[in-house]
Amino acid sequence: MIEWLHVAALLLYAAGAVHMGISFARGGRGLPPVAAVAVAGGLAVQAAALALFTAQWGELPLVGLGPSLSTLAFLIGLGTLVASLPGRAGTVSLLVIPVVVVVGAVAAAVGVVPQGGPTRFRGIWFVLHVLFAFLGYAGLTVAAAAGLMYLLQFRELKSKHFGAIFRFLPPLETLDRL
Repeated sequence: MIEWLHVAALLLYAAGAVHMGISFARGGRGLPPVAAVAVAGGLAVQAAALALFTAQWGELPLVGLGPSLSTLAFLIGLGTLVASLPGRAGTVSLLVIPVVVVVGAVAAAVGVVPQGGPTRFRGIWFVLHVLFAFLGYAGLTVAAAAGLMYLLQFRELKSKHFGAIFRFLPPLETLDRL
Protein backbone atom coordinates (compact mmCIF):
# COMPACT_ATOMS: atom_id res chain seq x y z
CA MET A 1 0.00 0.00 0.00
CA ILE A 2 2.81 2.41 0.89
CA GLU A 3 4.53 1.76 -2.43
CA TRP A 4 1.33 2.44 -4.37
CA LEU A 5 0.80 5.71 -2.57
CA HIS A 6 4.34 6.75 -3.48
CA VAL A 7 3.73 5.86 -7.13
CA ALA A 8 0.48 7.87 -7.08
CA ALA A 9 2.33 10.85 -5.59
CA LEU A 10 5.00 10.55 -8.30
CA LEU A 11 2.32 10.54 -11.00
CA LEU A 12 0.73 13.66 -9.53
CA TYR A 13 4.11 15.40 -9.32
CA ALA A 14 4.84 14.42 -12.93
CA ALA A 15 1.45 15.76 -14.01
CA GLY A 16 2.27 19.06 -12.31
CA ALA A 17 5.64 19.19 -14.07
CA VAL A 18 4.00 18.48 -17.44
CA HIS A 19 1.48 21.26 -16.89
CA MET A 20 4.32 23.62 -15.97
CA GLY A 21 6.15 22.66 -19.17
CA ILE A 22 3.02 23.23 -21.24
CA SER A 23 2.51 26.62 -19.59
CA PHE A 24 6.13 27.52 -20.37
CA ALA A 25 5.75 26.44 -24.00
CA ARG A 26 2.59 28.53 -24.38
CA GLY A 27 4.24 31.60 -22.86
CA GLY A 28 2.24 31.62 -19.64
CA ARG A 29 3.41 33.35 -16.46
CA GLY A 30 3.27 31.92 -13.00
CA LEU A 31 2.08 28.63 -11.63
CA PRO A 32 -0.91 27.22 -13.52
CA PRO A 33 -3.76 26.28 -11.18
CA VAL A 34 -3.85 22.71 -12.53
CA ALA A 35 -0.15 22.28 -11.75
CA ALA A 36 -0.60 23.70 -8.25
CA VAL A 37 -3.46 21.30 -7.57
CA ALA A 38 -1.44 18.36 -8.94
CA VAL A 39 1.57 19.19 -6.76
CA ALA A 40 -0.64 19.75 -3.71
CA GLY A 41 -2.36 16.43 -4.40
CA GLY A 42 1.01 14.71 -4.70
CA LEU A 43 2.05 16.22 -1.38
CA ALA A 44 -1.17 15.03 0.28
CA VAL A 45 -0.77 11.50 -1.07
CA GLN A 46 2.90 11.35 -0.09
CA ALA A 47 2.10 12.70 3.38
CA ALA A 48 -0.47 9.91 3.73
CA ALA A 49 2.15 7.37 2.62
CA LEU A 50 4.68 8.65 5.15
CA ALA A 51 2.04 8.66 7.91
CA LEU A 52 1.06 5.11 6.98
CA PHE A 53 4.73 4.11 7.10
CA THR A 54 5.04 5.56 10.58
CA ALA A 55 1.84 3.87 11.77
CA GLN A 56 2.67 0.50 10.21
CA TRP A 57 6.31 0.21 11.23
CA GLY A 58 6.33 2.29 14.40
CA GLU A 59 9.24 4.49 13.30
CA LEU A 60 9.65 7.73 11.41
CA PRO A 61 10.74 7.41 7.77
CA LEU A 62 14.19 8.81 8.48
CA VAL A 63 16.38 5.69 8.56
CA GLY A 64 17.35 3.87 5.40
CA LEU A 65 17.78 5.03 1.84
CA GLY A 66 14.19 4.62 0.59
CA PRO A 67 12.34 6.18 3.52
CA SER A 68 14.79 9.05 3.92
CA LEU A 69 14.71 9.88 0.19
CA SER A 70 10.93 9.81 0.30
CA THR A 71 10.93 12.24 3.23
CA LEU A 72 13.41 14.47 1.43
CA ALA A 73 11.28 14.48 -1.75
CA PHE A 74 8.24 15.41 0.33
CA LEU A 75 10.04 18.31 2.02
CA ILE A 76 11.43 19.60 -1.29
CA GLY A 77 7.94 19.45 -2.81
CA LEU A 78 6.46 21.22 0.20
CA GLY A 79 9.11 23.93 0.06
CA THR A 80 8.50 24.38 -3.64
CA LEU A 81 4.77 24.76 -3.20
CA VAL A 82 5.20 27.22 -0.34
CA ALA A 83 7.71 29.24 -2.38
CA SER A 84 5.56 29.12 -5.52
CA LEU A 85 2.23 30.29 -4.18
CA PRO A 86 2.94 33.86 -3.05
CA GLY A 87 3.54 36.32 -5.85
CA ARG A 88 4.84 35.31 -9.24
CA ALA A 89 7.51 32.83 -8.15
CA GLY A 90 5.50 29.86 -9.39
CA THR A 91 7.93 29.12 -12.17
CA VAL A 92 10.45 27.86 -9.61
CA SER A 93 8.45 24.65 -9.57
CA LEU A 94 9.33 24.10 -13.24
CA LEU A 95 12.90 23.40 -12.15
CA VAL A 96 12.30 21.81 -8.75
CA ILE A 97 9.37 19.44 -9.31
CA PRO A 98 11.42 17.26 -11.71
CA VAL A 99 13.98 16.95 -8.90
CA VAL A 100 11.17 15.79 -6.60
CA VAL A 101 10.09 13.23 -9.22
CA VAL A 102 13.63 11.86 -9.59
CA VAL A 103 14.28 11.66 -5.83
CA GLY A 104 10.87 10.08 -5.26
CA ALA A 105 11.40 7.60 -8.10
CA VAL A 106 14.73 6.52 -6.61
CA ALA A 107 13.02 6.10 -3.23
CA ALA A 108 10.25 4.00 -4.79
CA ALA A 109 12.77 1.91 -6.76
CA VAL A 110 14.87 1.23 -3.67
CA GLY A 111 11.77 0.48 -1.63
CA VAL A 112 10.25 2.45 1.19
CA VAL A 113 10.66 -0.19 3.88
CA PRO A 114 12.31 0.00 7.28
CA GLN A 115 15.89 -1.17 7.49
CA GLY A 116 15.33 -3.27 10.59
CA GLY A 117 18.30 -1.69 12.33
CA PRO A 118 18.75 -1.21 16.04
CA THR A 119 16.50 1.11 17.98
CA ARG A 120 19.26 3.63 18.67
CA PHE A 121 17.82 5.81 15.89
CA ARG A 122 14.69 6.65 17.87
CA GLY A 123 16.05 9.45 20.06
CA ILE A 124 14.70 12.97 19.82
CA TRP A 125 18.14 14.36 18.96
CA PHE A 126 18.44 12.04 15.99
CA VAL A 127 14.98 12.98 14.75
CA LEU A 128 15.68 16.70 15.12
CA HIS A 129 19.09 16.35 13.47
CA VAL A 130 17.74 14.52 10.44
CA LEU A 131 14.66 16.73 10.05
CA PHE A 132 16.72 19.92 10.19
CA ALA A 133 19.24 18.48 7.74
CA PHE A 134 16.45 17.54 5.33
CA LEU A 135 14.85 20.98 5.72
CA GLY A 136 18.24 22.48 4.90
CA TYR A 137 18.57 20.32 1.78
CA ALA A 138 15.05 21.23 0.69
CA GLY A 139 15.75 24.94 1.19
CA LEU A 140 19.02 24.61 -0.68
CA THR A 141 17.24 22.96 -3.61
CA VAL A 142 14.62 25.71 -3.85
CA ALA A 143 17.28 28.42 -3.44
CA ALA A 144 19.45 26.85 -6.14
CA ALA A 145 16.52 26.84 -8.57
CA ALA A 146 15.74 30.48 -7.73
CA GLY A 147 19.42 31.38 -8.17
CA LEU A 148 19.55 29.68 -11.56
CA MET A 149 16.42 31.51 -12.64
CA TYR A 150 17.89 34.78 -11.36
CA LEU A 151 21.01 34.24 -13.48
CA LEU A 152 18.92 33.42 -16.56
CA GLN A 153 16.70 36.46 -16.07
CA PHE A 154 19.70 38.73 -15.44
CA ARG A 155 21.36 37.44 -18.62
CA GLU A 156 18.20 38.16 -20.61
CA LEU A 157 18.06 41.69 -19.24
CA LYS A 158 21.75 42.39 -19.89
CA SER A 159 21.59 41.14 -23.49
CA LYS A 160 18.31 43.03 -24.05
CA HIS A 161 16.91 39.87 -25.60
CA PHE A 162 13.40 39.52 -24.23
CA GLY A 163 12.43 36.04 -25.39
CA ALA A 164 10.17 33.37 -23.97
CA ILE A 165 12.39 32.82 -20.95
CA PHE A 166 12.18 36.51 -20.01
CA ARG A 167 8.39 36.48 -20.17
CA PHE A 168 8.11 33.22 -18.23
CA LEU A 169 10.49 33.94 -15.35
CA PRO A 170 9.49 36.14 -12.42
CA PRO A 171 11.09 39.57 -11.97
CA LEU A 172 14.54 39.81 -10.42
CA GLU A 173 13.11 41.35 -7.23
CA THR A 174 10.87 38.33 -6.66
CA LEU A 175 13.71 35.91 -7.27
CA ASP A 176 15.96 37.94 -5.01
CA ARG A 177 13.41 37.76 -2.18
CA LEU A 178 13.02 34.04 -2.69
